[in-house]
This record gives sequence, C-alpha cells and structure tokens, in this order.
Amino acid sequence: MDRYLAASDRAANYLASQIQEDGTLANSEANQDVAAMYKLTTLLLISGKITEAQRLLNRIKKDFLQANGDVVSFPDKSGRDRKSSSDAMSHHWNYLNVWIALGAQRLGRFDVSQRIFAYSKTFYSPAVNACCVTDPYDPQNNDQTVDTLNTAHLGLLLLYFGDLKTAKACGETLIAFVDRQPNFDTTFYQRMSAKTGELITSHIPDSLAPHFVIRKNQPYQLYFYIGYYVIFMTKLYKVTQERKYIDYAQKVLDFALDCDKSIYTFFLSHKVAYGAALVASETKFEKYHNLATTIADFLVSQQTDEGLFCKDLGIIDKFDQSTEIGIWLREIHAELASQNKTFITK
Repeated sequence: MDRYLAASDRAANYLASQIQEDGTLANSEANQDVAAMYKLTTLLLISGKITEAQRLLNRIKKDFLQANGDVVSFPDKSGRDRKSSSDAMSHHWNYLNVWIALGAQRLGRFDVSQRIFAYSKTFYSPAVNACCVTDPYDPQNNDQTVDTLNTAHLGLLLLYFGDLKTAKACGETLIAFVDRQPNFDTTFYQRMSAKTGELITSHIPDSLAPHFVIRKNQPYQLYFYIGYYVIFMTKLYKVTQERKYIDYAQKVLDFALDCDKSIYTFFLSHKVAYGAALVASETKFEKYHNLATTIADFLVSQQTDEGLFCKDLGIIDKFDQSTEIGIWLREIHAELASQNKTFITK
C-alpha cells in the first residue's frame, strides 16, 4: 500500500509549494476562491506540513471567515455568488465550511473551528435530525431539503466536537434514508424534506438530478454521496459499537458494488474507496478491500508528474480534487496497512 502514501505525498508536496508565507496561493486564479483550498488544511496536517497548514488557515481566517462564522470567497458580492465560483459549492452552502472546521479542529485552531461550527449547526434541522443543503434551517420554509452528504459531513464534525448525541441522531436519519427507499435494488434517493422527512422521489429539477438520486444502471454518478454515508456510519459504529451503523454502511457499500462499472474508474469515487477501506478493516470482508484498492489504484494511475490529479479540470476544481484524493489515499494506506491480511470471501 506504499504506493498510496507516495501518491499522497506527491500531491501534498506540490500543493504545499503553492502556499506563500502570507498563506496566499501562488496560482492567482486558485487564490481567489475558497473552493480551491478548503480541504487543504487537512491534507497538510496529516502530511506533517504544519507550518503551511497554519499559514493557510491564517489567510482563510483573515480574508474569508465572516463575523457570523460563514466562509465566503467574495464577501462584496450578493446572493449565492458570494460563496464561490463553483456552482456545487454555492448550492451545498455549508459543505466547504465543515471541511475547514474539520481541519482547524484537528489542527487545534479553535479560534477558527469554533466559529464555523457554531454557524454550521444552524443548518441542522431538529425536525428530522439532518443537515439542510442550501441554507440554515428555517421552520417556516416548506421547500428546504436535507441530504445524505451534508448530514454525514456535519455528523463527522459533530464527532470531532464530542457531540455524540446529535451525531447519533444524524445516524438514525441516515438509516431512515435507506429504509424509506422505494426500490433500493436499483435506486438510492438522496434528499428528504427538512420539515417532514418525506423522501423526495419526484419533481426533481433536471439540473440537480445527479444530487438527488443515484441509479445503479447509469454510469458516472456522484458516488461520493455513497462514500460519505459509509465513512460517517463506520466512524459512528467505531465510537458507539452499535452494530446497526456498520450494518447500514455495508448495505450502502453493497449497493455501490452493484453500480455501473464506472464506479471503479471515476475520480468522484474517492470517498467510496476510503469508506470501503474502513468497512474492510472492521468486517474483514475481501469484497470491500477489493473495492477500496481497485478505486485507489485507478486514482494513483491518474496522477500527473507534478503531483496533481484530474488533469482536464479547471485549476480550482483540480486543486480541490487533488487535495481530497491526497487525503483519502493517505487514509486508505493507514487503514489497509494496519489490517490483518486474512479476509473473508463472502
């Protein structure tokens, strides 16, 4: 598994070289948008590049962190354009906030993490115990939705802040997401009403359909939804030792195993690879180990000589995805290198 660690190191080395003494990025386009750097504190930290991580976080705090705890790239703009030039980030408003809070909390930068965490909790819907996608929870808004991705993401942050009670509530809602599926043999719907918990299976906007549903028979789905579900539920199992959480992680991974074969050769399967490594570590099932390594091997094969991934993406997305792939490859190495090599073939 040393190849995963080596690939992660190459990505971390390149990205660290882009951070200047004042924490700005050398690439002028990437430097303007938090979407290029919001995961980078975590990669730098776990790669031992503490100085660069501190510099980057200082810059994020100075230029992008708002008084209310939100993080926006363009404070002088209005509406959703304030968040990022990335439509995905502007839609999933709190997603990059939680990533920054995770890195800051792990780094011990509580001056940053506490402020963002306080803001992030405003996205939590106590009506359904899940995280809203686009805006802070508003009990008067009947159109708000929650999803599996942001609920798992916030749930992980809750674990880092020691709020096990609310993290477990998120876990229960993620169980409900699976239980309420009308046909889980073929389809995994990702959103519910933030007010009623009703699963959204119809009247889905065409432009947002990939964020609402994953279909087994279609290629190149947003498989990271599956992956984050599995990551959080396995982490929740590890702290609670309540079997239901790992059972549902396995159910969702088994869904992934039946998806179109493109899941093995798509960069947005990175979270699936780490989730599979976590579950393989807990269950010793070979099928999950193989899922993790097949995706991870593909990711390594796509790395450029300079250390980045996703060569055809624009620079902001390239920095973003290279950072995340670097994180998960290092985490996969840690999980698989520590495993007993005897697996159950089932």
